[in-house]
Amino acid sequence: MRTFLNIAELWNLSDKEQMDLLGIHELAIFEDWKIRVRAHEAVPIPVDVIVRIGCVLSIYGSLVTLFPEERTADWLRAPNMHKIFGDRSALTVMTSGELDDLDKVVGHLLGMIYG
Repeated sequence: MRTFLNIAELWNLSDKEQMDLLGIHELAIFEDWKIRVRAHEAVPIPVDVIVRIGCVLSIYGSLVTLFPEERTADWLRAPNMHKIFGDRSALTVMTSGELDDLDKVVGHLLGMIYG
């Protein structure tokens, strides 16, 4: 979770965007997790949230393979003409709330790397 929060900071994500990525609907839960993580306390994270964090880590890893780290947020927020994005930004797709959409972005980026 700590790494997720660091990536979210690098990408300048709002709390809402972070919550959407994680599939969390209650701000109080998200705020509690952030406080506990920053205090180096254990946080019981549901499996579905762990899977989503894994997708974000994969997306981050792919982006820093393709671009300088400081440009990764720009790529996430720029409209993209690829068919999976439909002229929306990758971040818009990623924050739809659907795990399948996170997987699509992971697959797209891996395809860019490995062809």
